[in-house]
Amino acid sequence: MKGRMKSMKKYILFIAMLICSLTLFALIKIYPDWKKDKMVKEYEKDKEERIINFKANKEIFDTLVNSLYKREEEIHIYFSDGKIKFTANEKEEKIEEDEYTLYNNIYTLVKCERIDLYENKDGSKSIIIFLENEAWCAESIIYNEDREDSLNDSYDEISPGWYYETSWYT
Repeated sequence: MKGRMKSMKKYILFIAMLICSLTLFALIKIYPDWKKDKMVKEYEKDKEERIINFKANKEIFDTLVNSLYKREEEIHIYFSDGKIKFTANEKEEKIEEDEYTLYNNIYTLVKCERIDLYENKDGSKSIIIFLENEAWCAESIIYNEDREDSLNDSYDEISPGWYYETSWYT
């Protein structure tokens, strides 16, 4: 009888270890997908919030277009540590108070890292607002009044001339 109890305990222990192993294996397989789903949901929530802020404050973005799009220089506006650095053709320029307020409002609305104005190879201009993002994708809001109709899937038109772009890192 004692031998049979030992055998039964070993059998129960083996079954318990097998169940634990299968559970652990399942968690290892499911967790990355769960984490990825969570990241995608966070991305979609952030994107939706930025688009809502954009549409609710479109006049600020239209003012950006009116002030930058007419310029001929290559412009870069950097946001760092609560400061704004404005460069035209790689030379830093001082900006007026109203420009500072405009750029600061845009930063506050969409949490961007920088804004660029440059001329494309086809001669059209683009304003690109590079958004702060996580390590899994790059996001930007782009203005180009001459945008081609052949946009790829990474672009969503959010207003005439304005596009939301997402580039996924794989």
